[in-house]
Amino acid sequence: ENVTPPRSSTFTVAVHVLCNIFSRPWQAPVASRTDDMSCFSRSCLCYPLQIILLSQPMLQKLRYFVVIVLVQVVTLVLLTVAIKMAVAFVGNIEDDAHIGNLLKAKFFTERDFHTSLYLCAKEFDFIEPSSVMLITKTLLLPCGLLVVLVVIIKVLMSVWDEIWQRSSSSSSSSSSGGDGEETKDANGQDADSEGRDAAKPYAELLYHVLQNLAFMAMAIMIMRLKLFYTPHLCVLVGLLMSDKLFGLIQRHIRLVLVVVVACCMTFQGYANLQKEWGTIGEFNDPAQEELVQWIQAKTSSNAVFAGSMPCMAGVKLNAYRPIVNHPHYEDVDIRRRTLKVYQIYSRKPAKEIHRTLSGMKVNYVILENGWCVRSSGPGCSMGEMWDAEDPVNIDQPMFCTEAFNGYVPEPFDVVFRNNVYQVLKVS
Repeated sequence: ENVTPPRSSTFTVAVHVLCNIFSRPWQAPVASRTDDMSCFSRSCLCYPLQIILLSQPMLQKLRYFVVIVLVQVVTLVLLTVAIKMAVAFVGNIEDDAHIGNLLKAKFFTERDFHTSLYLCAKEFDFIEPSSVMLITKTLLLPCGLLVVLVVIIKVLMSVWDEIWQRSSSSSSSSSSGGDGEETKDANGQDADSEGRDAAKPYAELLYHVLQNLAFMAMAIMIMRLKLFYTPHLCVLVGLLMSDKLFGLIQRHIRLVLVVVVACCMTFQGYANLQKEWGTIGEFNDPAQEELVQWIQAKTSSNAVFAGSMPCMAGVKLNAYRPIVNHPHYEDVDIRRRTLKVYQIYSRKPAKEIHRTLSGMKVNYVILENGWCVRSSGPGCSMGEMWDAEDPVNIDQPMFCTEAFNGYVPEPFDVVFRNNVYQVLKVS
């Protein structure tokens, strides 16, 4: 028997395909990101979900609800990974390859230069307890977790009711000696299947809960990703007034409780606002201002610069000079270029560093004293990173240390120096 997917599923697939086709061309010129084509979210949304939707009628023929869910989850995971790997292989896309290395390095000691640069930054560390306490004091986290718990309970109760109804109808059909034929509607569709599709009153809420839990996991592992979790938590807190979730409590009582909770939130929230309003200051970096003024006055407009990623962003923005690396570290080419440029903080011979920079058409390279000596933790100084990356030269002095001590090996020439920066001309 040929199984025709329901019209609703076919329409959903058609809309989804059109949205994916539309999103690709406008994202390309705006973001210029090839890793979007092979990312897990794109691979997950583009095809596996469509296959699952189209195969829904066949999945519904399975007897047990738990088996259906397991088949869907396994299919989604396997197809997502397979499609992501296939697209990355065919398109030779390596932009997001560092994500897997980053996750491995978070839980194991295996690190390379790129993962060390990430994990030694405070923003990529595990979330701080103070951040958790902050959203706890404002009652944002407790209220959000309450909504998540209620949604999960409601979904489990709905699933249990569905399983019970299926087993009851199956027992009734067996005892009545029916021929086992399915009931069809006027369009020839399975009426029971349509009833099951309609009997999922918490599907959209479950989606938001799962997304929120994913954001929570991301925020715990990488602190800067709490920018996704906190706003979504605020959205979930709005469900405290949902009749679907808290219908057992009378609406006027619910309104009073929500007002009380909002008032309690205000105490800590106002204290947080006062703290932010009390922060008064201005950015002042005389050393960098002196550097930018020298670049604008003493170098040609087409002179190419190299240096640390934050410094290069300032050179590009303020001095309008070409640069070879910048903070868009998610791009695989930028990572490769940055690794070459950061040889100025390694123990490699000066001639090898000069040869590398010359091959990149660099005219000037900027050394920063802080990058030579500072460390945010064990294994986080430039010397330690390069000792792990380049153990052959582990006994040699660091190039930047020698330069700041007054000895600049040929063929480099010092053309500018202050208490923070030193500019070397790549002759």
